[in-house]
Parts: sequence; C-alpha cells; structure tokens
Amino acid sequence: MKEGEQILSSTGNLGISRRSYDRLYMNGTEFLEKPKIFQTSATRVAETAKRGRFSRIVFRGIVSADVMTHISNEWSQHVEIAMPLEEFTGDKSWFVSLAHNTQGRDQIVDTTIMTAETANKKEGITSPLVRIGNLANQGFSFSGRIEDSEVEQIYPLWGPTFGWDQEKKEVEALQHRLTAGRLIDPSQRNVWMSTVKDENGYIAGLATAELLSRPGENGGVDIVESTEWRVNPEYKGKGIMPTTIAMLNAQILSDLQESSNSGPLIYAECNFASRADRVGSSAGFIIPDRGYAPQILVQNVAVGDGSMLKTPLRDFTFMYLPQEIIGVHYSPEQVTKMKSYLNNKV
Repeated sequence: MKEGEQILSSTGNLGISRRSYDRLYMNGTEFLEKPKIFQTSATRVAETAKRGRFSRIVFRGIVSADVMTHISNEWSQHVEIAMPLEEFTGDKSWFVSLAHNTQGRDQIVDTTIMTAETANKKEGITSPLVRIGNLANQGFSFSGRIEDSEVEQIYPLWGPTFGWDQEKKEVEALQHRLTAGRLIDPSQRNVWMSTVKDENGYIAGLATAELLSRPGENGGVDIVESTEWRVNPEYKGKGIMPTTIAMLNAQILSDLQESSNSGPLIYAECNFASRADRVGSSAGFIIPDRGYAPQILVQNVAVGDGSMLKTPLRDFTFMYLPQEIIGVHYSPEQVTKMKSYLNNKV
C-alpha cells in the first residue's frame, strides 16, 4: 500500500483514536484483570465524556470475570456489549464495550422493542456451502480480491451507504492491502473481501472484514469485524448477501486456522433500521445472551440506508459467529469446498 493510503477502517487500532462521526475510541492495550485498574480507566473515560469534546466515547477490550462483575455493579448503564469468550479462548474472560453518549445522541427505537424484534430465532439455517453452490449453478461467481475493473463499481455501492471516499482512494487502498495479503502467510492476514458477481461480471453483493487482535487472559485473541455488507439493489431479496458473508467467513476461518492466537471471533454490527440482523442470522450469526448487556450500539455511525429517520446516525445490533455454528456449517472440510468456488484463489 502506498504511503498515505488508508481504508475506511471499522475496527481502528489499539489505544486511543479519534473516529468518524464525533467519536473517541479507546481500544484496550492490555488484558484488564483487576477491578481497581479498570475503575481507574473507566473513571478517566467518564471524565473525558463530561468535557463534551466528543458526543460518543467508547471503551472496548477484554477483561477478567472479576472486572466483569465490577462493571455489572458499577457501570452497567454504560455497557452496550458484553459476551463471555470461553468458547473461543477456554478461559473466563469477557469481551466488553462501554459507551458514553451525550444528550441528543439518543437511541431511535426503544431497547425493549429492538430486543423483541431481533430475538434470535431457533430455526436452522440453510447450509452456507449449499447457498454458494446454488448461486454458482445460477451463473454467479465469487472473488476474494478487488480487480481494477471493479473499483468504479464499488464506490456507488459503498460511497453513499458507508461513506467510502473516492477522492481519498479508500477502495484502492483496500485493494492494495488485499494484494499485499496474498504475499504473506495466511495466518498473518488482517483484511478480507468477498464479492459475488453475476454472469456479466457485475457486482451483486460485497462485504469486507478487518482483524484487530486484542490482548487476552492467555495471549492474543483474534477478533474480526465483518462489515460493509451491501447488496446491489437489482439483486435484493435473492439470497445474495448471506452467501457473500458465508464466503467471507470461509476465507477468514481458513486463513486464521493456524494463527497462534485464540479465536477467531467474527462479529458484525448490524444496522437495525435496515434489519441487517436478518441477513446475519441467515449466515449463522447470533446475538449474545442479553442477560449481560443489551448488545446494542446506540447512535454509532451514519448509514445511507434510505430510511427517512430524524438522524443519519444508526443503532446497531451486535452479532457473532458462534463455535456451534462453525462446527456444523464451517468445518475445515466445508470451508475448503466453499473456497473452491473462489476465482483468483489465495
């Protein structure tokens, strides 16, 4: 990637960073084991929020069971996301996200309504491998790269929806990162792409994913955000998006199977206004137990989804790909078969 080129990152980096839409993100740089240390950090975040320089401040990281208990007792009103990591790490650590929003940056739909409408359904999902095979039989093709000829197709899909800037050449920057990733060990890759194209080579659906490994209780934990889910309006309702995400999952799981870290935990923040959670469910994602947190990100970022709401900012449902689903639908054998459909295999 050339100097100065940046993608429109969803994960950011470890540490403190200013983010789009007047946000300040604090991604934990260490595993927080002791409640006293967490309390110091949380108090600092709260004091920063009171100064009012940012309308949304987020702390996100991995903490111990003792710290999680402390959070539940002292900071519960700020917890947006909380999920135990045992199925990925084998320990008692938690992945948490706490947020401070200023007045005026208020949730569009009440939590009770969002919770009821996004409740995890118990029905089984269509096999991702079957989905991919069905689309392939209809003449669709799959890619994990961005070809030069596709750049001009991507901006109209991602620009108005997610804010990817053509003048900043953000898609080209992603293209270069993907190209560089092909030259390194798969377990070291940190960005992925999934594109479904019709028989004429036009993009029907696309998504990307970005890795931010975080310090956990027993070493690093690979945590990957699946994001920028976008279907071409001409193909809406045809199962394109769940299949696009399924192929993205397959690439991530394949590449990181030899990683020295725990995981991967693949998650997505799903826009409630467009009911992206339904797409996530179709690809195998679920919402963590809401007994610990609402699993809702309030007024996080803007999405150009066509909804006529009072604010461009949206509320998001947090979802993740559980080990149970991975074992049933994304086994190494199934993932290998899924990837066999990829053009320009890596």
